Amino acid sequence: MERELNLSPDPEAPSALQSRHGDDRGRAVQILIRAATNRPSAWPFPLPGLWSKDIAGDLKRLGGHLAAPPSPAGKKLYVATSTGDVIVLSQSSGKTLDTIKLGSTMRFQPSLAKGMLYVGTADGQLIGIDLEDKSADGWLMWGGGPTHNGA
Repeated sequence: MERELNLSPDPEAPSALQSRHGDDRGRAVQILIRAATNRPSAWPFPLPGLWSKDIAGDLKRLGGHLAAPPSPAGKKLYVATSTGDVIVLSQSSGKTLDTIKLGSTMRFQPSLAKGMLYVGTADGQLIGIDLEDKSADGWLMWGGGPTHNGA
């Protein structure tokens, strides 16, 4: 089955194939693709949303990966980074509430259960952290859709 997405291209976008991955603070800038129809397809950045957050790190040195997908729990988001930190953000404002420094590269989404945060590291460790916050619960899956864990 073919599906066409109705995305409005950026009128300022050049038509040549371009890929700019980010700057030294980790901001994705824009990705442009020339479609098979010879029309430029562009996704402008920043995309509209409630807030955005810069993730520190060198995209080139870290292989184009600065953070895993966030894990939501309560009113917080937990983000594991490639620089060895777990950043705790407010879901409503994006404000950094806490930073847990682990010192090991993390490339996988954290899992949360009954106040415990579990992260896997690139060097093979599984780390469990007691957050002392029982609202940090319910994001049990590492991949898959919401039906993966019965949600």
